Amino acid sequence: MPNKGKPDNLIPVRSEDEARERGRKGGIASGKTRRRKKELRKELQDLLSIVTDNPKILANLDALGVPTDNGATLQTAMTASMIYRAIKGNVKAFNAIKEVLEPKGGGDKKEGEDKGVAITFEFKDTSMKEE
Repeated sequence: MPNKGKPDNLIPVRSEDEARERGRKGGIASGKTRRRKKELRKELQDLLSIVTDNPKILANLDALGVPTDNGATLQTAMTASMIYRAIKGNVKAFNAIKEVLEPKGGGDKKEGEDKGVAITFEFKDTSMKEE
């Protein structure tokens, strides 16, 4: 949509009934989109909760000091990988972690209140292989 002037491709609403009908169609389309996004979120949650027994992934998690006695979920592996990359200096990984811990909206954070998060890792082996 053009930023300046009157958009040429928009047809003005001619009547109250037409406005109501356009609003109705927009609401239906919005509902379809919301349902589709909800299904996608559910699928991602299901997939991330799968427990993996991949020896390579478990070895990398062990190297980071993450307990893997009963296997580990894919979500755990991805989170540990992001933390590892942030420690190595990947700014995008650091910002992604920061965004999860401190959302931009800062919704329930009060003025002057600091909700610090301490993350500690014990590296058993520094020869972890990056893929």
